[in-house]
Amino acid sequence: MLTIKNSYLLYLVVLCAMLTLLLIICGNLIFKELIAIKATVAAIGMFTVFEVFSVLFIENKSKKQSPRQSVNVLMGMKVGKTLLTLLFFIIYAFTVHVELERFIIVFLVLYFLYLFSDTIYLTRREKRLKETIKKESNTTQ
Repeated sequence: MLTIKNSYLLYLVVLCAMLTLLLIICGNLIFKELIAIKATVAAIGMFTVFEVFSVLFIENKSKKQSPRQSVNVLMGMKVGKTLLTLLFFIIYAFTVHVELERFIIVFLVLYFLYLFSDTIYLTRREKRLKETIKKESNTTQ
């Protein structure tokens, strides 16, 4: 049986594969330089790897922590993801500087797409936690 964690990880891998395939097919229409396509594929990989590790880390830590500690971990992961994204963008802007405007647009679309998928995962996770807490409180009464 697929759990929320496993189905979300599968969704992330499929999303990464579809975005990479779309970029390979349409990359020449968006970008004129190959380095911009490679940087975008690297961004897709970075977002996917970070999301997979975030999900695994959150799922493993949430069993051992209180809800307050889980929120702190989630916020720390969000700050880390934002800083990593900003660092990736700054490195591209100052070192490559090829088709910067187009890269910014594609990069932001990718960022918001992964942010949207992360929000869906966290919403489902919170619903699952609330249901678990509700069941536990009903069984103890």
